[in-house]
Amino acid sequence: MELADVPEIGVESVGEEVTYRLPARPLGILRLAALVPVGFSAVWWGFIGAMVVPQFRHLANHPQPFDFFLCAFLLCFMAAGCVPAGLGLVLLFGRCRIRWRDERLTVSDRLGPFGWSRRLPRQPIRKFVVMGGAAVEGYRTLPGPFAALAALSATFENGVSRTVVSGYPRPWLEALAQDLSARAGLEQATAPPVELYQGLTKELAAEVTQKPAGSPVVLERREASVVLAVPPAGLWKGSMGFALFAILWCLFTGAFTAAFLFGGKFEPVMVPFFVVFWLVGLGMLAVAINLGMRRATFTAGHDELTVVKAGPFGTQRLQFRRAEIANVSAGASDVSVNRRPVPELQVRLVAGKKFGFLVGRDPDELRWIATELNHALGLAAPAQAAAAGPMRWPYAGAGARQVGTPLGKFLGVVVFAGIVIAMFWGPIVGFLAPIRAHHATRAPAANPFLSNKPVAGDPMLVFNSFGPSTTYQATNAWAVGREAHAEWFVPTRSGNLSEIEMAVEPDDGNPHPGKATIFLARNRNGFPGHTLESFSVSADEATGLLRLESARKPELQGGVKYWLCARSQGGWSWHFNDQNVVHNTAREVRRGKWASAGDYCYVGAFSIRVSTNQPPAELAQPAEDDPENSGQK
Repeated sequence: MELADVPEIGVESVGEEVTYRLPARPLGILRLAALVPVGFSAVWWGFIGAMVVPQFRHLANHPQPFDFFLCAFLLCFMAAGCVPAGLGLVLLFGRCRIRWRDERLTVSDRLGPFGWSRRLPRQPIRKFVVMGGAAVEGYRTLPGPFAALAALSATFENGVSRTVVSGYPRPWLEALAQDLSARAGLEQATAPPVELYQGLTKELAAEVTQKPAGSPVVLERREASVVLAVPPAGLWKGSMGFALFAILWCLFTGAFTAAFLFGGKFEPVMVPFFVVFWLVGLGMLAVAINLGMRRATFTAGHDELTVVKAGPFGTQRLQFRRAEIANVSAGASDVSVNRRPVPELQVRLVAGKKFGFLVGRDPDELRWIATELNHALGLAAPAQAAAAGPMRWPYAGAGARQVGTPLGKFLGVVVFAGIVIAMFWGPIVGFLAPIRAHHATRAPAANPFLSNKPVAGDPMLVFNSFGPSTTYQATNAWAVGREAHAEWFVPTRSGNLSEIEMAVEPDDGNPHPGKATIFLARNRNGFPGHTLESFSVSADEATGLLRLESARKPELQGGVKYWLCARSQGGWSWHFNDQNVVHNTAREVRRGKWASAGDYCYVGAFSIRVSTNQPPAELAQPAEDDPENSGQK
């Protein structure tokens, strides 16, 4: 089929410059599958936005250096959420434009007024390859309209292969490849051939007598033998993506372990599970390193074939007598990626046994190595499989850069890290609590949660999260049950506790709310510690604002962190403040065991008053070695 027979593809030609305009991908009803990544982005933005909005509110009112960093960090994850949405919208409405100008291909994907371009290397093109869109041996074709879709790639002289376009019917791309080949032939000595990929057969016998361009294999011809030294393929390429998966597994396990050890949730029974996860992750990383760093040497003569495989974890030596070998060929291995077999070099014995080497190397390179070894051993190439097409990687972009780009891999890592952080946001915040608490204690006067305008008279207001006229949010509240909820505060003045006022009351409609216990505690490692005073309140005594007068009059030190806690026998509520005051809170996992309840949460409405005769200028500062101040937030 010629390009003129495909009216869907528009062609604009000006001199030697030509532009091909492709329509939206004809996906049919399966186009709706593109809504999945769009929906994922919407959920992602909603989840991350719930953390971003309170942080920006806090930043607008009380900016701190750490808050700028946290906002920028969260915005990176918001931007990462655009990637799946962009891919989904491109599948739904995107159009493709391919331009040939100045011996170079430029591919642009357009989505309305938006778009992005990819420039392929300015190098001579060796060939064009059309893959997919047909029933091939060893593959499971996709159902529906996807079964006819294919991809077009260009292979350059240095062996690098890049995807030009994908997701269009195979006849369209065949015609496009033929036209591009003719255009490239005007600038090059010969027109690049167009190969129609038909699948990876179980065994290919077509000989390759010339060393492929860009191959790092070193060939040494001796008097009675040949030596082929195959260097390592590299950690990323040689492991076929296994290294990236192993690193992500270890990062995930590391974040989980840090949250487990330092997030206030340490349970000895979980230790064996973490040991197993670390052993699996480190084992996969060791396998990936071995795959990427291994090297091989093939020595073939008239009498035998010797294979030496050396890697970071040892060396293996195999010897095959000439009479035992049936042939050496390139064929499909038992390893599959995306249900597609990966090529390897195979040594087949007369007894029927097969040995595989160099899994995942370039197929043309494998066939060249097989040709050299067969000639050195005096063996004939195996009979070629019927209708064997050119063997290529099971990706449209085969070669030195097989799948993806550095930007795509980076965004993939960012999205994965975002998922991990989202899953363990609470424990991670609990782990970072001592760091932020230390800075909060150093500068109490700048703390945005403190009221620095005490009322006249005695007792004196040293903390207040109520609004004017003692207002608070009547509809939103923290749940106060058998596990206590706690809010921290830092008094602006030293003195003896006089009065606590709280917006806490029994839940509406609860016939048996039981009693509530309110207690004031010192800070210990960022959580409530020793109790200074406690109050027992019945449901009849709580009719809105709850005022508690201190009987023990414990001394509170200005600039030192304390916790106000509440628990109940049935169900009570501690209302939020209405001043957008937010910080981290704590919850009781079990009696006396605390954990983080979240960061940048609305603070419960309450106020603290103390009795003092100190002049206003005398603000007590915490001692540098105060053990109760360690890990404050």
